[in-house]
Amino acid sequence: IYLQNNGKEFNINSPQQCSIVLYGFSGESTNKETLEAMGGGGNKLADLILQHRNLKASVKRMERRQTNKENNTHVSSAMTVERPNEVTEHSGDPLMLVDASAYIFRAYYSMPPIHRSDGMPTGAVLGFCNMLNRLILKRMVNGERPRLVLVFDAKGKTFRDEIYTEYKANRPPMPDDLREQIEPIHQIIKAMGMPMLIIDGVEADDVIGTLAVQATAAKQAVVISTGDKDIAQLVNEHITLINTMNNSAMDRAGVIEKFGIPPELIIDYLALLGDKSDNIPGVPGVGEKTALGLLQGIGSLDDIYARLDDVASLAFRGAKTMSPKLVDNKELAYLSYKLATTTTHVDMPLHQSALKHTAPAHPTLHR
Repeated sequence: IYLQNNGKEFNINSPQQCSIVLYGFSGESTNKETLEAMGGGGNKLADLILQHRNLKASVKRMERRQTNKENNTHVSSAMTVERPNEVTEHSGDPLMLVDASAYIFRAYYSMPPIHRSDGMPTGAVLGFCNMLNRLILKRMVNGERPRLVLVFDAKGKTFRDEIYTEYKANRPPMPDDLREQIEPIHQIIKAMGMPMLIIDGVEADDVIGTLAVQATAAKQAVVISTGDKDIAQLVNEHITLINTMNNSAMDRAGVIEKFGIPPELIIDYLALLGDKSDNIPGVPGVGEKTALGLLQGIGSLDDIYARLDDVASLAFRGAKTMSPKLVDNKELAYLSYKLATTTTHVDMPLHQSALKHTAPAHPTLHR
């Protein structure tokens, strides 16, 4: 807020001072509706002031709830002792699973080259922390205290590389100045007291999928923060997605609106279309419109291959010649299906319910 005001301090809670800062003179309204209108019109300072006020109000509400809880608690003779470094969490708040590897790459490419005084690059570190803080802040403003678990891709190959040697072969190696920043980011997460998982032989998506299924089995709400469209296959009544770019949420209806198909057909969609970012081949000659035409007109990949005679009568362009292409590339389609499927049965060191936040290590964070 101070940076947006050219480094000049002012009392954010004073309507008079906010009016002077925003309008150049006192007496103008700075209520919620006015700030929302100004923020929507592109006034970043007004938007930040509103976020600050909302967060402060949210903190006060949580403090009141905690005070009421303490006043109504009667200590019995059989006391339950919590570990002193474990943070108490609300069972009604969601489990938030963060694709931290995707965060790191997005942060790296969105930030200018920034270095510490000793020459160490820090742009990805700063960008990552900013993205994570925005994610947490947005949920807190909504009155939630989500339990975050950050999941990273492990080094080395995964089971998908064994299935298809060209999997992700089109991706360039990680830049050296980004590689230097991975360990400092890990250290920051640990110092913040947040659970972090890196499982060899699988991708972050697979770990996220396994944790999400564990949580939904316990009827717990799950929010997945990722920019990967593959994860849309996991969306159901308990699981929603948060876009890493704009923090917009996507539920089942959102998946249908965006892709034209429900979550349960996302794998089939990728099997037909392929995925250039992961080098998943798909079926040659099948584009987005063709894939949607097949899935909307017939159904799943299995249904399509069981009803190949019906393909020619579908409405999309090239339908009459599509059946032979599907026959010739059936093996490739099912290989792509396997590559695009997010595994939900990874052998985990801990159940999702055991992944707890701990108290932050403030001296380490300050250093």
